[in-house]
This record gives sequence, C-alpha cells and structure tokens, in this order.
Amino acid sequence: MYHDFFRSLFLGCVFSLLSTSALAVVYVKADATGANNGTNWADAYNDLQTALAATSADEIWVAAGTYYPGASGDSAATFQLKNKVSLYGGFNGTETSRSQRDWNTNVTILSGDIDQDGSIIGNSSRVVTASNTNITAVLDGFTVKLGGYSGGGTGMYVDHGSPTIRHCEFSDNMSDFCGVYLHNSTPIIEFTSFVNNWARYRGAGLCSDSALTLTDVDFISNTVQVGSSEASGAGLYYDGAGTLSITRGHFIDNLGDQYYTLSNAGAYGAGALILGGDFVIRDSVFEGNRANAGGGLYTYTAGTIINTVFMNNTAYGTEMPSGQTLGNFGAAIAATDFSNTNVTVINSVLANNTAGEGAGIAAYQSSTADIRNSILWNNTATGVGISLRAAQVNGNFNVDYSIVAGLLSDPGGGTYPGSSESDPLFVNLAQNDFHLQAASPAIDAGNNASVPPTSPNDLDGNLRKADVPGVPDTGAGTAPIVDMGAYEYASTAPAATTDLVLTSTDTPDPVIVGKPLNYSVLVTNIGTLTAKNVTVIDRLPSGVTLNGVSTSRGLCVPGTTTKCFIGNLSAGATVSALITVTPGSTGTLKNIATTKTSSSEADLTNNTAIVQTTVDPVTPSCYGGSAILTVNTVDENQLGIAGASITITGPNGCTQWTKTSTGGGARWFNLVAGEYTVTPTLTNCPFVPQSSVVQLDTTAKTTFVGDGCN
Repeated sequence: MYHDFFRSLFLGCVFSLLSTSALAVVYVKADATGANNGTNWADAYNDLQTALAATSADEIWVAAGTYYPGASGDSAATFQLKNKVSLYGGFNGTETSRSQRDWNTNVTILSGDIDQDGSIIGNSSRVVTASNTNITAVLDGFTVKLGGYSGGGTGMYVDHGSPTIRHCEFSDNMSDFCGVYLHNSTPIIEFTSFVNNWARYRGAGLCSDSALTLTDVDFISNTVQVGSSEASGAGLYYDGAGTLSITRGHFIDNLGDQYYTLSNAGAYGAGALILGGDFVIRDSVFEGNRANAGGGLYTYTAGTIINTVFMNNTAYGTEMPSGQTLGNFGAAIAATDFSNTNVTVINSVLANNTAGEGAGIAAYQSSTADIRNSILWNNTATGVGISLRAAQVNGNFNVDYSIVAGLLSDPGGGTYPGSSESDPLFVNLAQNDFHLQAASPAIDAGNNASVPPTSPNDLDGNLRKADVPGVPDTGAGTAPIVDMGAYEYASTAPAATTDLVLTSTDTPDPVIVGKPLNYSVLVTNIGTLTAKNVTVIDRLPSGVTLNGVSTSRGLCVPGTTTKCFIGNLSAGATVSALITVTPGSTGTLKNIATTKTSSSEADLTNNTAIVQTTVDPVTPSCYGGSAILTVNTVDENQLGIAGASITITGPNGCTQWTKTSTGGGARWFNLVAGEYTVTPTLTNCPFVPQSSVVQLDTTAKTTFVGDGCN
C-alpha cells in the first residue's frame, strides 16, 4: 500500500511538472499579418482580448504597441485577468525566450483611450480587472494608462483577487478615487510604478483596504485635488485591517492640491496616507511631496519606519471659510490618532522639509513619535514663534540616541538618552547627501537595541554596527555600535552594487518666454554591477510646449511625462537625454526627473533631480520707427572717449545697447519715437551727467563728459 502511495505521489509530481513545462505560448502582435491564430509571432493575434478569450492555461507574449480593451463607446470594456494565464509585455516580436524581452524599450501599452482621441472623456472606466484571481494570474511588463474619469480603479480594479503584478507602470489614469483599487485583495506588487495619475478624492496612484506588501515601487507625480470632501493619499491610500509593508519605496513629487475651499476639507498625505492596520516602511525615500499636512506621510495608526529619508517635503496652510488655517504641519511625517499609537522612526534622516510647525514630524492627539538612532536637521518652520526644535518635531515625542536640532535648548518636557543637538556633519546637506563626514558626532553613537534584527543593513545596503577606530563609542550596547542616521559611516560597501545617479541642468536660465529651454539629464551607474532596465522619467512643468526629446542611447517617448527607456547600464556608464521645451508664460518652472532600474540599488536618494528655471518676459525692441539718436562721450578737452557702453531704455521698457567708436560716438537708426533714458558706463570713468532723458521725435543728440578718462 505504501509502495502504491509513493508511486501515485511520484507520478502526480511528474504529471504536474510536465503540465507546467507544457504550457503553451500564445503570441499577440498588433501588426502581425499571418493567420492571426496566436501560434507564433508571424501568425500572432492582433487583439489581446481575442487572445485572452481563447487562452485558459498559457503564457501570452505581447509585442510592443498599444492595445485597447474594447471599441469606441464601450466604456465598460476591460482586460480581465485569468487564473493560470500569465500576460507578459515587452517583446519586439522576434524573441524565442521570455528572458530576451525588454519592457522598457519595447513599450507595451494597455490603453483606456478606446475612441483614440487623446481625451479622457469616454474612455474605458477600468482598463484592467483582476477580480477573483490568484497569484497565477500575472500581469508583467505593461504600461496601463488613460483609464477614464469614472468611479474607482480606472487603471486597475481588483475585488477579492491576488494577482501578480511586476514590471508595470500605471500612468495618466483619472478617477474620482483610486487609480488602482484593491478591495479585499492581497496581490503581489513588485518593481512597479504609479506615475502622473489624478484623483478627486484619494489614492490617485493606489488604494488598498487589505494587508499589502509593496517591493521596489515608485509613486511619482500623482495628484489628488480637494473637491467637497477631504483629498488624501495622492500616491498611496491605505485603509487596511492588516499590515502595510513597503520595501524600497520611492515617493516623489506627489501633490495634495487644495484648490476648492468652500468646505473645511483638506489635502493630507501626498506621498502616502495610512488610515488603518499598521505599517512597516524600510529602505525608502520620500522627496518633494506637498500637502496641507503629512506632505510625505500622514498616518492615523501605528507603524515603524526604518532606514528611510524624508527630504524637501512641504506642508502648507490654507485659510478656510471658517477662518481657521487648515494643515501647515508635518511636512515629512504627520501622525494623529485617538488610540495611543506610536510611530517609531529608526535610523532615518528627516531634513530640508518645510511647514508651519513640526516640519520633520508632527505627532498630535494620542499619537507619539518615537525617534531612535535618527537625525532631524535643517527642517524649517514658517510659523510665527516656532522654536528650532519645534521645527524638527512637535507634539508628543520621545527621542533616544538621536540628533535633533534645538532639542536640548528647547526640550519639550522630556528626557532624551544619548541624544544631542550637535551638527551631524552631513557630506552635503544642501545637495541632500546625508552620508556622514569623518568627524560626525553621529558615528558609533546610536543604540544597538533599537536596530531591528530584520534590518541588518543601512540604506546603502551596507552592514550596520561598523566600528570606527579612534572614535569613542558614545552609543549604547556592546561594541561595535551602530551609527545614527540612514547610513553607516565605516561599513564596507558590498562587493557588487548597482547605484544610479541622476543630474539635470537647464539652459539658458533665465530664459525668455517663448524661447527654447533645454533640460539636459544625465544618468550614471556609479555601482559595480550592471543596472538592468533603466528608465528616466521627466515630469515637465505645466505651461510649456514640448519641442523635442532625444537620448544618447535607447528610446524616448515624449509627453507631459516624458520617458526614456535606456535598457541595461553597465558600471561606470553614462547616458544623456536632451529635452527641449518652450515656456508659455513668465514665472518659475520646476522640472522633476527621476530614474529607476529593476535591479536592487545601493542608494535611492540620488535618483531624482529637480531644476528650477526663471522665465523672464520678452524685452521689447526699440526699433521699428524712423527716428535717429546720436550719443557722444568726450573728455574735459572735448576729445572722444572710445569703448564706453551706452544703454538706452525707451517706450514700453525697450532696451538696446552698444559701445562708442574710436571718435567717442554711437548712433541708432530706425528707433520708435518717444522718451529715452540714456546711460553711459566705462570702468574708472565717471560721466556727467550719469544719465540723460531725451525726447526723441525725429532726431536727437546728447553728450556726456568724462573727467580724466583719456
């Protein structure tokens, strides 16, 4: 009997393996011209919906192109994922192995723009649906975009499902709430981005009400805008009963926009808002997010933040009809609750954030911030009478073996073991390089007991608790002692790493409105391992016209969010992208570029580049008439002074300039009539008068005398 049992078990396993290995590949290619039966690339289906309907337990390989869930007018049309069916995008239509695909170069789009008019009106209300699925339903290597402005989950809707989502991007979806909506669902989401989505109320990028694990995810330039009720969680909105776990998250330039103030509704948690359950965030970056409160993160519940950097986030105040000022606290982290919850911040850096108060952390009501082995520095309070310490952390807080600016001068009623207010001596505070200099007081100064066993490495991936010989151990525990902050000073970098660095420059700056402006973006791999599937995403400022984009390698797809797909970038290699725009109005432009790779990175804080450009008005020309102006510069002996700069400012602020000739004269022809101010300048040569006002009708002449200039 035992023999028969094991024989049956063996045959069952063999059958299972054979069944798995025998899974067929179904091919989809929009421009295939063969039999269109999906058996190979030449005979591929042209339509993804047809392939899905005909497939029950296979892999579907989809070549680059744009695929629509239905015909114009059918807003209910959606791509419904199926169990045991794996959809893989990123093929060029010649591959014989899935490993040969490149989803960055071969962009495969699932588009809700079913009428193909470029407008969001009339689009598919849910581009992808994965309800009632399990992990065998796979979506891998697709860009899901332009879900229509209707209800929730316009990019993707999942009800009681657990699909596998990898190497995808959800972008340019519009909804009342939730670009991707997870209801009673626990999907696998890895190496996926949520970019430039918009929602009226919450979760422009992603919403979830169940336990959720996110690994290597990006939330970039998502926006929620307050209507008649609160707008929350522009990037991520979490209201689950379980645990939210985020590893290597990148929350960049998300916005909670307060544009409608007829009610006392606010915009909270631009990067992420956590309303229920609990959370763990590790090895992540929150940068440049903006909301009324909790620009980076707003939480109503308990959680732990480890090895994470919050920088350049903003909380702003809004004057409401009731007369109260809404928000203006917790630019990096805001916590409010009535249930005595703790937000524990371990080995993290909160710097260069701005709010009315508590720009680093604001913990109010029954919430408490528990700060351990961390550094809060150079956070700015714009409120009146806010102390240096209260600019860093305000409300209810504990501090243990950490550096907080102004902490001991304004203690706030607590005792703070092992803590100080000394300058942490970052490598470059202004450039957001929060590694420690050799003389930093944060070295060997943390508390070993605060380091979670599950987080033995720093934000660079280097081992914690690296001793620095000659530096006194001022921290707690058995040597070696952990450093404060996100980076361990003396730890040796792993033998093999990937690390992308992004820089961006603007030319010219300032630029004249209506004239070309160039953004030069460089991405360099300073690691020792090849970075795979590198992408550069450039979020163009509003009010500009895109003229063109090019890259030294790879492919760029132009748009309001311009994407350049670089492919693999070897150690030490650099790739450049040039984006040319034309500003349509004066003021200040803010351009944000980010880069990402499917490889694990040593440092995520150098993946973003923000550049601001001043746009000046057009200076009107003084030419266009028939008047003539003559200017002479002479010395006390009436001898001409050569080389003096002459500037004339005339009607409507027009300005021209030239230099005097050998005889000391300068002449303008074809000027419009009007009043001109004429000013001569020459180094070490004062002129009398310093300037002269001339009424120019047809001709005019003015002379300036310089004493001792020859």
